[in-house]
Formats: sequence, C-alpha cells, structure tokens
Amino acid sequence: MPPAISLRTWKAIASGTHFLSIFATICRLFRRYRQQRLWWDDYLVVVPVFSSLCLLSAAFLHGEPGPDFLAEDAIEIFWITRICFPIEVWTARISLALSFARLLPRRTWWRTILEIIVILFVVIGIALVLLGVWMCSVDSSWRHSPGGQCVSRGVVGVFSLSTDVVADVGLIVIPLILIQESDLPQGQLRLLRGIFCSSFFSSLAAIPFTVYVCQAEQVQEADLIISLVADVQAATTLFVSNLSVTITHVYCIWKRGNTSPSVLADTLPSAPDYPLASSDFSDASTIESTSTFSRTPRTRPRNTTPSSRIGNTSGSEESTPPKTESAGTTARPAIDTSDLFD
Repeated sequence: MPPAISLRTWKAIASGTHFLSIFATICRLFRRYRQQRLWWDDYLVVVPVFSSLCLLSAAFLHGEPGPDFLAEDAIEIFWITRICFPIEVWTARISLALSFARLLPRRTWWRTILEIIVILFVVIGIALVLLGVWMCSVDSSWRHSPGGQCVSRGVVGVFSLSTDVVADVGLIVIPLILIQESDLPQGQLRLLRGIFCSSFFSSLAAIPFTVYVCQAEQVQEADLIISLVADVQAATTLFVSNLSVTITHVYCIWKRGNTSPSVLADTLPSAPDYPLASSDFSDASTIESTSTFSRTPRTRPRNTTPSSRIGNTSGSEESTPPKTESAGTTARPAIDTSDLFD
C-alpha cells in the first residue's frame, strides 16, 4: 500500500519541481533569444509554463479539510489540475519533438516523421483533456467524496499510461537513430545520448501516478498523493524538454573554461610522422632558383581553380567530378547542431 503524505510535504515537493522546470525554461528562452534563434519549439514551451504556474497555484490553494477549506474549494482545485496536467505534459512533449525536428534539413524523410509525431501528440493531448472532462462531468459521484477527486480508471487510465510510455520511447529512439552515424566529437555524442535518454524519466514518473490512481480507494489522503505525482510528472516532462538547450549551454561554457595550453595541444593536429622525400627539397630549391635568376614568375599554381578542372579532359585525379548520392539512397540526413553547440 502506498504511504500517505502530509499537505506540507506535497506543497514542498510540488513547488520545488515546478520552480526547477520553470527556471530551466527561462534559461532556455534567454539563450535562444541571445542567439536570435527562437523557433516554434521555443514559442510553444510558454504554454506548459503557464500550466505549471496554474498547478503550482492549485497546490498552494489546497488546504486541510475544515471550515476554511470546503469541498467546493477542493472541486475547483481539482478542475484546475485536471485540465492543466495533460496540457503541460503534452505541450512539453510537442516542444521536445520540434526541438529534434529543427536539427534536420527541410523536406527530409525523418523530419516528416517528426512532424507527423507532433500532430499525433496534439491529437492525443486534446483527446485526454476532453475525455477527462467528459468522464468527470457525466459521473458526479466524486463530488461528494472527501478529497474531491475524479480518478481516471479503466480505458481512460490505460490509454493515458500507454500513450505516455509510447511517446517517451519514440522521443528516445528516433534521436538516437539520427545521431548514430553522425560525425560529431565523442564528447558531444555522449552528451546528446544522455539528453535524449532523459525522456525516460517522464515515463518513470507516470508509473507511480497510475499505481496511486488504481489504489485510490485503499490509500488515505489519496487526493494529495495523486496530485503530488501529477505535479512531479508534469514538472519532469517540462524540465526534460529544456535539457537539449540548457545542458549543451553548460557544456559549451565548460569547454571554453578548459582551453588551457595543454588542452589546446591535445586538440591541435600533430605533425606528420612519415619521412619527407628528397623530391620535396629539390622542388623547393628549384622554385628558389627560378625566382632568383628568372624574371618570369611561376604561372602554374599548386591548386588548380574550378574553371581549369572543367577544361581538363584528361584522366587525371583533378578532372574527377565529386561523388553524389543517387536518388534512391536512404542515408540519414546530416544533423545541424549549431543551435545546441554554439
């Protein structure tokens, strides 16, 4: 049986998680504004911030049952939580999917998949809000319960949990596939893998929410526990949606602060370890003697221009055109990480 919690504990945990997610969102928007790279994922993240503020207000307005806190007050607070919770969770996921989509070139197959996922997230979020409102409006028996909670059980509860898990798995697997063959440095690759896998914490927070909902009749103060895990899941989802911007910014600051001479020596290319041929020195001496005794300058440059390559019809290496991918190639598009590592 899940343990009961006090009202003060709920308010402390809910306020801490919501303040952390809101602070991460402010840092994300501030960085994108300074970069002059605000896009739809940044504009959309404002919606879960307002939902988080509403959930935070509902947590502070909740009081102990008594003369100062009536059942009507609990019902009003419940409706705030019922509507704002799925809005915050699914708009944060939509913002996260758009953050991945902006890294890909336009009119590519993977970007189209992410855009379809965004549309599905919009449909699922609207469906969960409407189903919750409809179910709690038809059955009014929950209004007379001590906690004033309408619990989503049965088909609605299973649908909510399954969509949470499937959505988070998709937000983990697709980005990992895209960066699998990327030419990014190993440090950035490891960082991006960790950021993409952080969506797992959102599903991890959804599991206790379902457990408490299913055992609501056996738990004391079930309304507080359900509200607590809902606050934690919503704040976690919003926090995860900002990690791709905030953590990479911290990483760039750390890299700039570690530009010591020893670190720079490790990053600079080393001298070639192959022996120099005697023709290299003879070529250099020939050039020097030519420039000394002849007034005619050297006319043949070392690097031929593109126009000379076009006119060259011999079978030399310079006349070989660059390789282009065929139309039927299914290579993954190059990821533009300039928005992250700048």
